[in-house]
Amino acid sequence: MRMLVVDDHLQSEDGQDVFKARLTSLPPAAARNIGEEGFRNMINNRIVQAGFELEFAFDGDEALACYRQQGPYDLVLTDFYHPGMNGIELARAIRRKNPAQAIAMFTACTMPGPTLEALWQLRISVAHKLDAWEALPQLVEDALTRNRERLAEHLPSTVQ
Repeated sequence: MRMLVVDDHLQSEDGQDVFKARLTSLPPAAARNIGEEGFRNMINNRIVQAGFELEFAFDGDEALACYRQQGPYDLVLTDFYHPGMNGIELARAIRRKNPAQAIAMFTACTMPGPTLEALWQLRISVAHKLDAWEALPQLVEDALTRNRERLAEHLPSTVQ
């Protein structure tokens, strides 16, 4: 699964490793006593075994440029707040280019009503970064399911 991940807090390799650990549901205790290099190797092997191809962007404008050059992706996963355009603006720009693109938001911010309304209108699944460790893989699954449902509503039914 090709995924574009947009989050300014993932600029460091350590931040990306923690993200990958959450994405592959690696229990935090698995990192004990193996050292940084051992942990990084374990995480990267799990990412490959799970079939993920991850690309990281650290601001909304960079993410849109990346999408235009490399997209579409199986999923675009974005934070709400990051430099450049925010997550909602990015989602709208991507959907203008590709209305079928699956998008999800993984954020630590509390969202005001108008933001939640925009996410609902765009049919974007959301999870909070401070939720349980397992929230990220569940968000990915939910976002892909929600996007399939959204697309099915707009496709003409076939006559059998």
